[in-house]
Amino acid sequence: MAIAPLDNGLVMEMLRYPTELRDPKDYFDEVPGDKPTADMLALAGQLIDQKTRPFDPTKFEDHYQTALRQLVEDKVKGRKIVTTPEPSRPSGGNVVDLMAALRKSLDQSGLEKPSKSKGRGKKSA
Repeated sequence: MAIAPLDNGLVMEMLRYPTELRDPKDYFDEVPGDKPTADMLALAGQLIDQKTRPFDPTKFEDHYQTALRQLVEDKVKGRKIVTTPEPSRPSGGNVVDLMAALRKSLDQSGLEKPSKSKGRGKKSA
């Protein structure tokens, strides 16, 4: 469902009927159920600590909304609207080793590598 404001109320639209939806097992059966290693947990914790910052929404712009407003203004002023087709996207084939990419990112940041002695991700007794 999508809920959006309309005049003094809200309107709810059904996006898909249940018969149009596929079974999640079709997509997630191949995802392994293995638990992450201590190394992976330490690396994830270090990345989270490194990337955590206070959120300032004023630093972000809704480019879609800006472009849409400009399009509406152009239409109101009688200007001709010119659209360009989206470039085609290449299909799959680019498989990335996520752990290697994360380690490379940490190496470039100059931070020390996670040590197993920190105990991050382990339950304390």
